[in-house]
Amino acid sequence: MLKLNRFGIAMALAMALAFVATSALADTVSIDSNFNGTSIANTSFIWFNAHFTAIGGSGDRHIYVKNQTITIVDPNDGTRVVSVPDSTIFISSSVGAASTSFDLGTNTWMTSASSASDNPFMAGLNYDVPVGFDPNQTNPVTWKGDFFSDVPSISFSWQWSAAVYTSFSTNYNSLGVRPIDGGGEQSGTPTNYESFVTGGARGGGGSNFTGSNSGTGSGDTTQQQQAPPGTPLPSAALSGFGLLGLLAAGRRSRRQGV
Repeated sequence: MLKLNRFGIAMALAMALAFVATSALADTVSIDSNFNGTSIANTSFIWFNAHFTAIGGSGDRHIYVKNQTITIVDPNDGTRVVSVPDSTIFISSSVGAASTSFDLGTNTWMTSASSASDNPFMAGLNYDVPVGFDPNQTNPVTWKGDFFSDVPSISFSWQWSAAVYTSFSTNYNSLGVRPIDGGGEQSGTPTNYESFVTGGARGGGGSNFTGSNSGTGSGDTTQQQQAPPGTPLPSAALSGFGLLGLLAAGRRSRRQGV
C-alpha cells in the first residue's frame, strides 16, 4: 500500500484548512420574490439587477459578493439556475463621482461610491429568454449570494429587481448602468437602453427601468483575508468527509505521478 509522505499530508491539510477558513467567512443570503404574471416574449431580455440599501461600518471598505445565482422554476423543463457575475463595491469618502463598470477579465461588477446612502448598485444579469419558455409565473424567483468584506464584520441590506427589455446588450459596459440613485431613477437603471423597456418580470414598463424591488435581505459580513476581487471562494464549509477526500485525492495524485 502506497503511503503519503509528510509533505503530501501537510499539503492536503493546508488545503483543507484553507477551504474551511474561507468557507467560514461567507454570509450567504437569498431573497425570494415573484414575477407579476405579464407574459414575456422569448425575443425579450430580462435585466436582473440588485442594489444595497444599507452598508454599515466606517472608513474605506470593500464588499465582495461571490457565488451568486438566480434560480428560475420552469414548469415544463425543471429548475434553471443562472450564474451572476461577481461584485466588488468600494465605499470611501475619497470617491468623487460614483461609478459602475464591468471587469471582463475577472467577470466582476465594480462599483465605487462615497457612501451607501443612495443604494449603490450591486450586480446585474442580462437573461436572454429561451425559445418556448415564458417565465411570467415562475414563482418564486430566488437570488442568492455570498457576502464578504475586507474589514471586520459590517452589516448590510440589499434588494433585487427585474425588468424586461425588447433589446439589450451582452456588453455590460455599454449599458450605462446607473451606479447610485439619481435623476429620479434607481441604481441599476441601464440608461442607454431605457427606450426598450416593456412590461414583465417585476416591472410595468414606462419609466420603471429596473422593476419593482423585492423584499430586503440582510446579514453581516465577516472579513475576507488575502483574496483579491475576482477570486472564487467556496460557499460551504468543508466537511470531515471533504478532508478525507482531499487526503484521498493526494494519494490518487501520488499514484498518477502528479
